[in-house]
Order: sequence, then structure tokens, then C-alpha cells
Amino acid sequence: MFKKMIVKEWKEKSGLFLFALAGLVLFSLAFSGYSKDKEALDILASTILLIFLPVFSLMLGASGLASEFQDGAWAYLFSRPVKKWRIWLAKYLSLLSVLFAVVLLFALLTRVHPALKSASDAFSFPLVGEDISYGILAYILPLLLFTTAFSLSILSEKTHVVAFLAALIWIALQVGVTRASFPLLDREMLSSAFTLISLMSLLVPLSLVLASLMTLSRADFSQPKRRAWTFTKFGGIFVLASLGLVALFALGTRMLRNEPYIYGLEVRTNAFYFATERGFFKFDPGDGRTEKIARYPSMWGEMSLGGDKVVFVTYHLGGKRHGFAELRIMNSNGKEERSLVGTWDQGSPLYGGFIYPIRVSPQGDRVAFIARNVPKTTAQDLWVINSDGSGLKGYDLGIQDADYYLFISFGESDRSLFLLCTTKIKPRSKDQRVGARLLRVNLESGQVETLADQIRKPYSASMPPEAMTSEAGLIAYIHYDEAMSREVLTVLDPETLEKHQVYPEDSVTGFRWNRSGDKLAFLTANSMLGVYSTAEGKIIQIKELAGYDLRWPSQALEWASDGQLILRRLEGEISSICLLDANLTEQKAIPLPFATYYTVQIWSAGKYAIVENNENYQLWGFDLTTEKWLRVY
Repeated sequence: MFKKMIVKEWKEKSGLFLFALAGLVLFSLAFSGYSKDKEALDILASTILLIFLPVFSLMLGASGLASEFQDGAWAYLFSRPVKKWRIWLAKYLSLLSVLFAVVLLFALLTRVHPALKSASDAFSFPLVGEDISYGILAYILPLLLFTTAFSLSILSEKTHVVAFLAALIWIALQVGVTRASFPLLDREMLSSAFTLISLMSLLVPLSLVLASLMTLSRADFSQPKRRAWTFTKFGGIFVLASLGLVALFALGTRMLRNEPYIYGLEVRTNAFYFATERGFFKFDPGDGRTEKIARYPSMWGEMSLGGDKVVFVTYHLGGKRHGFAELRIMNSNGKEERSLVGTWDQGSPLYGGFIYPIRVSPQGDRVAFIARNVPKTTAQDLWVINSDGSGLKGYDLGIQDADYYLFISFGESDRSLFLLCTTKIKPRSKDQRVGARLLRVNLESGQVETLADQIRKPYSASMPPEAMTSEAGLIAYIHYDEAMSREVLTVLDPETLEKHQVYPEDSVTGFRWNRSGDKLAFLTANSMLGVYSTAEGKIIQIKELAGYDLRWPSQALEWASDGQLILRRLEGEISSICLLDANLTEQKAIPLPFATYYTVQIWSAGKYAIVENNENYQLWGFDLTTEKWLRVY
């Protein structure tokens, strides 16, 4: 029966197949004619993936059972000693072979046609913050639309009506699911709306298939209204059941939860703060306890600690504030959370922008942040607001070619702010070694000064403020010296603007201030470890290293609270943290309690050295007094 059905359907649908074939030929010619025009290629790729293939799939599926309505063919078909579900399946597979042939031809064309291949490789379609790939639109979407239309073809012989109805149902359900996914995102039950949409994209056609089969086996085909009612009844039941299954899956499993990354690790007042998808946590080195102090405060944003305040950015994924950013603040114990400013108010100077990065003053009474892509205030990037929500003020930094801003810290009793600004490199520019600029902004007068330029490795500023700025207010940065053709560690006194080159003999790759801010440890390209004393203005210790893991040097180095230095070691599959004394001599090596091939960042809090297991999203603390590991998170 299947062989005869395939031959029959190919004969009946030969006109539709030739139409698809002609369309592919015309698109091939169009791609050849506009092979040099990227914008035209994008339009053509979007047309064939979002219009041509979907429309063909809908028309093919909608014609699935049309011939059975003509000349009383249903009576003859049902009189045969074959189960009705087998008839349905034979028709479906027969037409599916036609769709498969067209999609296969398109896939071959994509591989052999240079212009179409380049367009498909670069194509993506944005949806809810993620991109739908070319493969999904070219292969999966036609199959799902075809199945939906074929299931509905049991209702009428009018192909265009069935195709339109299938498209309408598909769009309505997908839009509804997309909107319904936002509350789940806000409640942190899934990592992306696309996950839920993908599930529903599979379950909706499956629900309609089951409804079509139930209608075929139970409905009286001599009464169209009763047939339509039977299909609607079963379709509604199965679609609602699918929605329920997806909701239960989202609620009952961790597969749809936010990725369990650990965010915003900072050491403040001898305590360790971090956020995960489960909440905002504090680790107290005094008693070795990890305490959850608030629900997870940030969605795709950054957080900063200062004084007794925690400031963070959250992005709204649903409701009237969909897509807008909000700056929020709470106490470091998780209490009194409130909003400072948002970007959804059309009367606000921040309307429509995004907020990043942010920094709280050491006293916790002021918050500074960068707001970019703000339509109403194109000149003002830097904004400062009091922690009680008053005194919002913007500053024009006057950097026309600014690409990205990174905060360092407040200075001079919160009267100024230090920023790192990376600049755009112009196309075909000969100067490809342009570095970041160090800016000082007077928050009272608005005056902006460039204190240094040609700064390399500005990502160091993404660490806590003490990574670049000492407690004494001195700023350390890696500067490219053109005369020596190397990257040199420089210490700047922002009050006197006096600069000291720490180690000009070799390129510095990473550095770290100690807690008191009077010593600066650094690593060089030739595996030298040195310690610079700001009080003496010279290097007090330097030594060549061997066997240490110096990948990501700024993260490989840390000061313990007792003044010892901590370094990573990697020997085969065994990773360790090593303690070095004042003479840079290794005292002990402590193997990590987990195996990893990745670099592990080191932090120090009280008597603990903290390391992160990036593969299993864990935090471990090593008690430097008892020499025991403790699972922090």
C-alpha cells in the first residue's frame, strides 16, 4: 500500500513539486546576480527561509487529504480492510517524501552555490535574545509546518483555507508560548525562552497529529460540522496537555534553570560575597559558614559592593518593562532591596539605554554607572546617583571614539572617579596597538582628565577594585612603552600624577595589590615573580619561577591575609595552590580537591584561600591554619 500511495501522491503533487523546483532555480539566479551585495543576499536568504519554504510546506501539507473529499473517495477508502491510522500514515509519509526531495535539493544547492553557501553560513534569525540558526529554519521549520497543515487537512478540501488556518494556529501558539515564557524567565526557571519555544514547536504538531488521528477514527465524515467539532475538541485537549507537560518539566527539573554559574565574586570587610542562580551568598571566614542572604538579585547584569550596600543591574523579560534595565540596591545582609533608577520611563534621561558597568563608593553612599545607547542623551555616558535614589547627574566624558568603559574606583573622598576607556580602532588603521585610556572625572566640576593612555590588558579592571587600585589610592596598570617596545607595569599617584615604572626589564603580564596597598606582586613574560614596595619605591624581591600555572596571570596570583603569596601549580592532571613566603620561596603545595584542566582563579578572605571549580560550578575554601578544604558552595 505504501508504494502505491507514494506513486499516487507524486503524480497528484507533481505540479506543486515543479513549482518548488522552479522557485529554487529562480532563487539560485538571484543569488548569482547579487553575489557581491551582502544586504541583498541577507534579504534573499530571509525570503527563501521565512517565506518560500514555509509557504510550500503549508500548501503541500494542506493538500494532504484534499483528494479524499472529492467524488466520495472517503467511502471507498474506509471500505478497504486497512486500519484508518495506517491510511493516515501512508498519506503522510508519501507527501513527506515530496517535501524531503525539495529540502534535499535546497541543501545540495546551498553546498554547491558559493553565494548561497556564504549567505547560509552567516544567517541567523533573532528571537528572545537568541539566534535561530539557518539549519532550524531550513529543515526543522518546514517539517513542523507541513505536519501541522497535514493534520488540519482532515477538515476541508480547500487547500488555501487549511494552509491559512495552519499558519494562523502556528503563529498564535508560538507567540503565546513566547509571551508565557517571560514569567518563567523572571522566576529563573529556565535559561532561555527559546528552550520552551523549542519544546512547544515539537509538541504542538504532535498534539494536532493525535487530534487528526482521533478524528479520523471516530468522526462521521458525512457531517463536516461534527467532524470539525471532534477535531477541535481533541486538539484542545492535547494542546493543553502539552502545555501542562512543559510547565511540569520546567518546574520539576533543573534542565531549564539558569546556568549554575557563579557571578560577581568579591571580598569585602573580610567576607566573601557571590551570587548564583540560587541566590546571593556570603561566606564568613571566621566561622566557615556560607549564608544565603537574598534571592538571586541579578539577571544578565553586574553587581558591586561598597560600605554596607550591594548594587546590581537586572533586566526585565516580561510585562510592560520587557527589555529594560533597572539599577537596584540592597543592604549587604539582603534587606531593604529597592529600585534606584530604570530605563523604561519615557520621561527619564536614561530611557531605552543599557547599564554597564556599575560601581558603589567605598562608603556605600553613591553609585556610579555607565548608560550607553541612550537616545535622548547621546553626550552623557557617566551617571552618578545617591544610594537613596536622589541626585541623579550625568557627565559628558567627551570621548568621541569610545568603545567600552571599565570602572576602577572612586577616589578623593568620592569627589572623583577613575575610569578605563577602550577606544575604537578605525578600519585599515596602521596603529593597531591602541590601548585603553585612564580617565579621572571630577564629580563636582565635571572636568575629565586623561591620566594615561596605551594601557594594555584593561580586563584587569573587571576584577574587584583593589586589583588595580590600592587602599592608598595608587593605581597600577600595564602600559605599552613604545621606546622599549614592551608592556611595562606602572604605578601612578593620582594626586601628584607621579609615575613609577616598576619593572622595565621585561613585559609584565599580571599583577595584584596586597590588602594594605603597600606592596604590588607581579608576573612577567619570562616567568619572573616580583614584589614592589610603594613605601621604598623599589622592587624588594624578584625570582624566576618554574612549574607554575601562569595562564591568566592576574587570576593566578593572590595575597593571603598573613602576607604570603599564593600561586597556582599544574603538574599533569594534579592542580595545586602554593604558598610562598616573603622571600618568594615555596613553603607548601596544596592539591585541589577536584581535578581540572582549566585555570582556577584564587581569592583570599580572612584565613581562607578560595578557588572556583569552573567545570562543576563549585567554590572551595582552604583553611590556611588547619590546612583543610571546605566546600563553600
